[in-house]
Order: sequence, then C-alpha cells, then structure tokens
Amino acid sequence: MATIDADEGDADRLQYKFNGDGDLHFRDKGHASRIISGILDSGESTSFQDLVRETLTEISLKSDNTEEDFDRDTTSYHHATVLDIFREFRRTGRHCDVTLCVGERAIPCHRAVLAAGSPYFKLLLLGGFAESCQERVRLEEVSAESVERIVCYVYSGCLTVSRGTAEELLHSSTMFQLPAVTEACCRFFLHNLDPENCFDIQALAESYYCSELAKDVRGYVMNNFPAISNTERFELLTCGELVDILTSKTCHWSKETLLESVLNWVKSSKDERLGDLPVLLSKLDLRLIKETYLENVLRRERVLTESEESAKIVAAAKTAIEDLKPKEGDTEVIVQVGGLSGSEKVQNTPGVYGNATDKITEVDCLDPATMRWASLTHLPGHLKYFTHNVTASDADVYVLATSEDEQVTEAWRYMTQSNVWARLPGPRHHHRGSVAMATLERRIYVIGDRLKAGADVTTNEVYSPSANQWEAVPHVHVGVFKITMVTCGGKLYLLGYSGDDGIVRVQTYSPGDESWEVFWVPDYHAMKRQFQTMSCGSLIYLMPISRAYKMYALDTHYRSWVQVHNPKQSHLQCGWTTLGGRIWLTGGREFHFYHNPHIECYDPDEQTWTIMGAQTSGIRRGHVCVHVSSCDWIAERLSRSPSGARPAPAGDWGWMDELLAAQWSQYGLQSSMEFGLPLDIDSE
Repeated sequence: MATIDADEGDADRLQYKFNGDGDLHFRDKGHASRIISGILDSGESTSFQDLVRETLTEISLKSDNTEEDFDRDTTSYHHATVLDIFREFRRTGRHCDVTLCVGERAIPCHRAVLAAGSPYFKLLLLGGFAESCQERVRLEEVSAESVERIVCYVYSGCLTVSRGTAEELLHSSTMFQLPAVTEACCRFFLHNLDPENCFDIQALAESYYCSELAKDVRGYVMNNFPAISNTERFELLTCGELVDILTSKTCHWSKETLLESVLNWVKSSKDERLGDLPVLLSKLDLRLIKETYLENVLRRERVLTESEESAKIVAAAKTAIEDLKPKEGDTEVIVQVGGLSGSEKVQNTPGVYGNATDKITEVDCLDPATMRWASLTHLPGHLKYFTHNVTASDADVYVLATSEDEQVTEAWRYMTQSNVWARLPGPRHHHRGSVAMATLERRIYVIGDRLKAGADVTTNEVYSPSANQWEAVPHVHVGVFKITMVTCGGKLYLLGYSGDDGIVRVQTYSPGDESWEVFWVPDYHAMKRQFQTMSCGSLIYLMPISRAYKMYALDTHYRSWVQVHNPKQSHLQCGWTTLGGRIWLTGGREFHFYHNPHIECYDPDEQTWTIMGAQTSGIRRGHVCVHVSSCDWIAERLSRSPSGARPAPAGDWGWMDELLAAQWSQYGLQSSMEFGLPLDIDSE
C-alpha cells in the first residue's frame, strides 16, 4: 500500500521491519541527504549553513586520510555523519536556536534542521511569521511525546511505531506534513488489523485522509466479515453502516452469512433495533438462501417474523426460492470448471505447441442431448491461480480454492439457477493443494491435503448448506496418498496407497458413523499411481494413464476389480461425470501431448465408448466436470450456440490433425497426419 507518491528507488530507500510484538521499525536511508541538502539549498547564506559546510569539509578530509570502502556512497555517508553530529549537538544544546514548547516540556532544536525535514516547520520557522523570530515556539493540539518522537525522526530518519504511539504519530505526521512517517503508520495499522479493531482503524484512516489505508481496511472487512460480525465492536455499528456493508459491490458473502450477521446485530439491542430489521432484510436477496437453511433459521429465530413487515419479506423470499428450484423433468447439463488450457503456442512461434500453460477461469456447460456448448460464468478473478477442488449438489457448484503461497483456503458456491457466486464460511482447516472432495446427502465432504489423508482429524470436515457451517469428520484409519474420493451406494469411498506394496486401501464412510471402514484390494495394474475415479451404478471406474494400460473398475458389492473397456483415446487429467446412467468425459491429455479436445460417452449396458464431439473452445485438462439441472437462462444461452460436432470422418478434424502433427514433430515422433484422428482402440 502507499499513502504517498513513491519515487523511483523508494523500495530500496525505505526500510520496514516488524518485530515479534508487532512494532514497526522504520528507516529512511536517504533521509540524511535530504536534510543536509535542504539546509544548504535553503536560500541566502546563514551561519548555520557555514557550520554544515565546515563539518562536511572536516569529515571529507578525515575520510581522505583513512582507508575507506570506495564502493560506499561517500556523499550519503558524509551526510549521515553530519546529521549524527547535529543530533549530538541537539542533545547537549549546542548551536540550538529554537525551543519547541509543548505543554510543560521544552524541546531544543536547530531551526534549519526542522525546516529541512518538514514543510510545516519550514513555513512556521522561516516563513516570515512571528515564530520566525521567536526563540521559543509553542505547539498546540499535539502531545509532547509525539513531538519528541517526530524531532528524533527528523534528526535520524528512524522511527519505531507501536500500539501505544501509532495513533498520535499519525496525527503528528499529518500535522507536520511528513508523508514517510504517515506511510509507516499506515503500514503498522494494516499489519496489526484484526476483527476487533478494523472499524476503528477505518475511521482513523478516513479522518486523516489516508485513502489507501481506508481502502485496504474495507477490503479486510469484506474478506473477514464472518469473524468480524461476531465481535462486540460489530454490534456498535449504526444501521446505516451495516447497510453500507450489505450493499457493497465487493461483498460476495452468501446471503446465509449476511443474514446471520443481521440477526446478531439486531439481537444485541433488540428493543432499539427490531424496527431496523425490515430495512436490513430488504437489502438482502433472500431468494438466494438455501431453502433448508431458511427453514432452520425460522424455527430458532422468532425475531424474523415478529413484525408484520419482516414476515412479509420472509414469505416473499420463500415463494421466490420455490420458483428458483429445479423442476421435475428439467434437463441436465455438464458443467466444466477450472483446469489448464491446452492449445497455447510456445513463444508465439506459429505451429509449435507445448506445455506453456495458463489457468482457465471460464465455467462452461454442455447439453449432451444437443451437443451445444455455452459459457456460463468465470471463477472469481482472484481465484485464478488457486488450486480448484470442485463438486456439485442440487443445482449448485461448490469450489474449494486453496493457495499454498498465500496460505489461504476459500469456499465458494456458484448457484446456476440464478447465475450468482457466493462466498461461504471458511473451512476449519487450511487445506493445501488438491484434496478429496465429494457430495453425500447434500453435504460437502473434504478430506486431506496435497492428495494425502491421514490421522489428522482437522483435515477431514464437511460443509452443511442447511446450517451454513463446517463440522469435523472422523479421521481415516489408514494414512494414504494419491487419494481420490467418490460417492457410491450412499457411502463415501476413499481410495489410496499407503506404501510400496501395490495394495489399494479403500476406506468407506456413511453419515452418522463414528469411524471409517477399511478394506484393501490388490493393485489393479503396474503403472504410475495416478487416480481419477468416477462412480456409475455399483462400480467405481479408474482412468488409466493411457490406452497402453487397461481400464479397471472396483465392484463395491464384491470388493474386487473388474476389467472394463478403455475410452477410444487417452484422456489423462480429463473431467468426467455421470449423467443419465452414462459416464461422460471431456478433454484431458492425449498421453504425450497436452491436450485432447474430444468428448466421449460410456454406456455401461452396452459396454461401449463413443466419441460424441469436441470442446469448441477452452480445451482443458486437469479440470472437473459435474452435472446440474438446467434452467431457463441456461437453456436460452445454449439455444444461441451452434450445434456441437457429432462423430465425423477424420477429414472433418483438420485443425486437430494440424495441431497434433506439430506436437508429434516437436517430440521427434511419427507424424499423426498419417492417422487422421489420434489412434483409438477400434483402429488398433
């Protein structure tokens, strides 16, 4: 952040360091040169300027007679030495020509040094006012302690900002026009923000026109709103201040979370605030609340319907929620989320493709009945370079976004029926990287970190939309890696390895169980351990790394592997989901290459795979597919899209031939042009 205009090189000149207590030590390495130059360039010659020149000459002569580090900035070093000498002069009162009087304290100083360090003092002491001729100058509206600290800063370029001094230093730096000190204070406040003090710091920033600090604090409030809404300071907000938060364009929290904050605020002083409830409810789009959650709140919070006006708003919301619900007979669509792009050019060289990748933020959908594609939305912008773990429940898409660099985990819900993103309360634990994530009985289960699951119960949790909160899940019995989790037969199935014995550990969990059940099955192939699973019926299918390996499925009834037909092409890191009793997969990698645009469908009854078409844009790998109910706006958007491609002769895939040919050539392999489409099982 910055509250002042930064010069080039400020990052090297201004040094900030926080200690373990949260105090900020600030140093301006260019401060001494500015002070000395300011004294020497201040206009007509004075005796003090002569003193500065004489001191500089003496220091320079001494330097010439000693071994100096010639890589050092000699001028800056000399200026710093001179300022050190004048700081000692001030301590002993030598050459001091003005005394600052603050309360009962007298602070002797050098008029020229103060004027060179502060525009305020320059105008006051050298600007022709009465104080220009006075030996004693009285300062008002500022404490003696803060003036002493400011004077010490002017003579040193160093300052320590602590909890006990920050507010007074901000006031003093603003009064004496010291933007570097103001910046240090703003950094201190930003570093020490917490849910209890954020509103007070925001008010302080606004009163001193620290616009960047005020903006950063507002961002902190929006980012940490659930925790802030449970503080005593939150209860002191006015109705208008709460409305400003609820209606802010940067407030993306779910309506469940916002409703909880409104109810907490009203109940903290119910007699005085009950009349404000209808106003606050009218600012919330209650139709975006989960129906089961609203039912639970109405059962325990009678305050919602105590007034006739509030009861009408709630009743209208219940009707709107019912209208938004998917209707029986609605078609279902496949939604693609996240992943990496797979058709980028390396170094902008025409015809040369490689693995220079970028994250995809677009969320699009496919109607399997018409093979039409439509773009729905994009992931929230700041989540682009997070790891995206995805599942779906009802018509909502849930995304758990993790960032190891920022040590952040965020939970989001995309409501397809209303085309709205909402941020959910954060999980109990910071999850790192990819995790196992699945939906069971309309609850969102999250297991493990970095594709590992162990005895640490904090990494096992579940989000309940009907309660809008996270709860702990019993820890797994066996620590496993390369984990994957699916729902099958009303249970969670967690698969993974625990060693090099080639045995797959399978652990199952049903809601309400106190522990996981464990069983194991021999490894189903000898290959790189990389799981992608999808359940259909009683089978859990595992995607092979390429067509060179056979595809297997775990029969959950008999707890044994069964061989199934491979897809026609390699789809490592594909997205896949079950829809209409069939498995649909999109994209992924064609083994050696970084993209495969094709869509395949598996019919378990016929035990056959069929290439149904291709991704028309945003070719992906490493993404997730889920299925949700369509609705009017999605159907309308799909209707405007061109019909998707059905299985076609190789000649109709010329662009794919060209792309693959470039890649095969890059790898020094035989050209794929001889094959048309990439080889499939039927042509072997």
